[in-house]
Amino acid sequence: MPFTNYEETVAYGAMIAYVTRTRYMPPWRADQDYGHFNTPLSLSEGQIDAIQRWMQAGFPPGAGKADLSEAPPVALEPLEWDLELTMDTAFEQYDIYFDQFQVFRLPTRLKTDRWVETVEFVPGDASIVRYVSVSLSQGKTAARLDKWDPRYGYTSFGGPGFMPETEGWFTWSIGDENRMTDGSRRFLPAGSELIMYIHYGPTGVKKLDRSTIRLKFAESESELPVTFTISLINPTLLPGKTLEIPAGELTTLQAGVKIPRRVKLYSIEPQGLLLTRSWEVFVRLPGGEVKPLLKISDYDMHWRRSYRLPQPLELPAGSEIQARAVYDNRPENPFLPVSPPIKAHWGSRLYEEQFLLRLRLEWPDHSRGRWLSGHPNQVEAYRQVKLARPVYGKFTIRVVSLQAGTSYRDYHFSPARVGANDVEVNLSGLPYGNFMLSLVDRNGRILDSELFVYWPPEMTKSLLDE
Repeated sequence: MPFTNYEETVAYGAMIAYVTRTRYMPPWRADQDYGHFNTPLSLSEGQIDAIQRWMQAGFPPGAGKADLSEAPPVALEPLEWDLELTMDTAFEQYDIYFDQFQVFRLPTRLKTDRWVETVEFVPGDASIVRYVSVSLSQGKTAARLDKWDPRYGYTSFGGPGFMPETEGWFTWSIGDENRMTDGSRRFLPAGSELIMYIHYGPTGVKKLDRSTIRLKFAESESELPVTFTISLINPTLLPGKTLEIPAGELTTLQAGVKIPRRVKLYSIEPQGLLLTRSWEVFVRLPGGEVKPLLKISDYDMHWRRSYRLPQPLELPAGSEIQARAVYDNRPENPFLPVSPPIKAHWGSRLYEEQFLLRLRLEWPDHSRGRWLSGHPNQVEAYRQVKLARPVYGKFTIRVVSLQAGTSYRDYHFSPARVGANDVEVNLSGLPYGNFMLSLVDRNGRILDSELFVYWPPEMTKSLLDE
């Protein structure tokens, strides 16, 4: 709740002193001495001491009288938005003290691919919206889930409830600026739906939310760098390529992925559920130097966020990103979802678990739409190879495993015409894991490339699948 005057604040004075001293509030979980990020919400030791002294003195009022109830909002430069999408119906947050996790479909109805340079999220009720993750989908799974839940949207605890084609396209958390622009652009395919997963914090009174997303398109010939988001740290890197947390045990999972090309890292978002107790993320550079990125000693999924770096971090080819997470499936875990504890597997339900590290990257050849377009799936990937002028000779679409560093498939073809050329790339039979798909010309030059994850079938099921 917002505190707008002395009377409102002093009524919660003892609680404020406690939650700030224990660093439960403000909700910034990253360790301050391990990595540095934009918009840190943590208080300094001096600020915490000042609150403690205020409590010990009996919560005296300050000099003068301040009333913040009519405080003007932060002024943003007016923009002429190209697309504005608002929830069709106001969603009701219960008047009981429970969190809710709800997913909403926002169809874009775009006829052509677009680039987006600015995204603005406007919460309908900022007092209850804690976290938002927007993914992109062109399939029908979200519609099936929406039909299954009689309320507006559909309930899903740990994410969108299925594996969308583009995950984590945009995220917002408490403390983030409403308008996100960082000098890059992100791809929005024609016909996409925005799949908006919202975590609503608990409230003692009934409240309504009808949030809005606004998009500003980039010029078609924009020189802004292209960024995209992908979970390169995932269960396919674990033994057995699956996630299992034994009952009654403290379990540590660690995995790493070597980046084959030079990249720039914009943000990091670790994702676990109720058993997850800590995260540590670091990068090992080709020369052996270890660079700390993120450490969360007291992870709490109720305060998820994407941690954005002040400046994009350039990582040379061959850098290895490592992540370590600890899971507590013992009876003494206060967040234990099932008592007595049971073995936890991958999933987004209350009693399941996740091991994901979502990275937002600037990829050197990732043009998304200039040469390659389309989305990989579990069976095949149709790729449109777009040629601006006649090109003679053969091209190759190459599929390379990031884990093994070897090429698995080569597809040779000769373009039939200027413009879009459809090429079928069969992915069936690939080992599960991270891959790079590249378009290579006859001289061996990479014209375009992209990363994708080939997920095990059990990780692609929706909430409706058994």
